[in-house]
Amino acid sequence: MFLRIMILVTFCFTLKTFALDDKDKAIITAKRAIELMNKGEFQESIDSLNVCIDLDDKNINYKYEKALAYTRLKRYQKSIDILTPLINEKDANDKFYQLLGNSYDNLSSRKAAFQVYKDGLQKFPSSGRLYQELGLNKLNDTNLKAAIDYWKQGIKANPEFGNNYYLIVINYQTKDSLLSLGSLLIAEEYINVSANPKRSKEISQLLINTFNKFFSYTNEEFDRYEKNSEFIMSDDREFINSFSSIIKKNVLGKRSNNKSFSYDFYSCRENILNEWNKKELNVKFQRKILEYFDLMRKNQVFEAYNFLLFNDQFPKEVNTWREQNIDKVKDFTSWLPKNIYSVFVKE
Repeated sequence: MFLRIMILVTFCFTLKTFALDDKDKAIITAKRAIELMNKGEFQESIDSLNVCIDLDDKNINYKYEKALAYTRLKRYQKSIDILTPLINEKDANDKFYQLLGNSYDNLSSRKAAFQVYKDGLQKFPSSGRLYQELGLNKLNDTNLKAAIDYWKQGIKANPEFGNNYYLIVINYQTKDSLLSLGSLLIAEEYINVSANPKRSKEISQLLINTFNKFFSYTNEEFDRYEKNSEFIMSDDREFINSFSSIIKKNVLGKRSNNKSFSYDFYSCRENILNEWNKKELNVKFQRKILEYFDLMRKNQVFEAYNFLLFNDQFPKEVNTWREQNIDKVKDFTSWLPKNIYSVFVKE
């Protein structure tokens, strides 16, 4: 958060020979307050933040941190009392609305929380975190369809915010804990925007589990899988049906006996994209992640992407491929920083 960054930047400049002013003292005290909060000493952190507020009452970040400490103590009404006037301050950002809404949610005042998130979006329409909270609010009301709709809107508003992708994927699985047809590509998108290695590994494993099942499925088994993939995102039904038919043709029973999983995965995805484009479904549906894969193919880095994607799960086979394809690895690592997916998706 801004406060934490300011502490790191300014702390070095406070240890001067001249007398510290109140703002400098507040920054030093805030550093201590955050250290206390990180250690779980929340009341002591609040006491230090009160000193900060006395020294620099105009800095609303100290008050935000105090509200945060109260939520850690589960004193949600105290947090609400602090944050309610703050959200109207010009320096308040979307995190203020998020924390205020969370405090209402934790008091089971979901309607009040929902309204706070909606009000926040009026001020911050590209806030991925507020769409995330709207979805979680609806999920708590057991309305998964509404939750997914909000998370999809969050992805559209802010493609760089990874949590909305993740929440769709985790909550939109089949009864067998496989990726559903409606979340397969969203899982791929998440892997390309995530800054959370642990979650990326989790979603990559789901992708492996799902394709492994596809490789072994008969047509009848895949049909049962389709029935277990609840088509919650009704606006995507036509796309899902088209995507399903191409997966059925190009993946089922395609696991070779003498090739690695990564090779078969890559080979099948090449075939999927070839047929997708041949049928001009790329024009009809215009899915950005598939366009991104096509861009990789045009730049001859798609093979490297597919192999390196599973480095954590299949280190030996990926390392063997690396040693045999040094130039392809170099080309991919050179291409990727200039073609980040979260930038591409906005174009």
